[in-house]
Amino acid sequence: MVSKDEFRAAVGHFATGVTVITTVDDNGEPHSMTANSFTSVCLEPPVVLVCVAHGTNTFGFLEKSGRFGVNILRQEQEELGAYFAKRPEDRQEGVEVSYSPGKDGVPYLDNSM
Repeated sequence: MVSKDEFRAAVGHFATGVTVITTVDDNGEPHSMTANSFTSVCLEPPVVLVCVAHGTNTFGFLEKSGRFGVNILRQEQEELGAYFAKRPEDRQEGVEVSYSPGKDGVPYLDNSM
């Protein structure tokens, strides 16, 4: 979990509302989706609101795992925002995606805030 100051600093950089939500399936494989509905609710403990449609592939993984990561993208990661806005079967090849595991077992996109 991040500290109150780290959380405030990260949320303070959030300008346009585009984040990538990450979670895992039963095998520990990452699943991600772009979410432009993200709201900081509370600083301590850090609480956020993310709206995910029930019909998305990622929703089932989120519901089952009960945990997720919020990746606030940097300007140079615009391509990732567009990539994860598509259904998995519609995503183009050639987009480099790399994750690092968080302390909580959730994958986080490398170089995101």
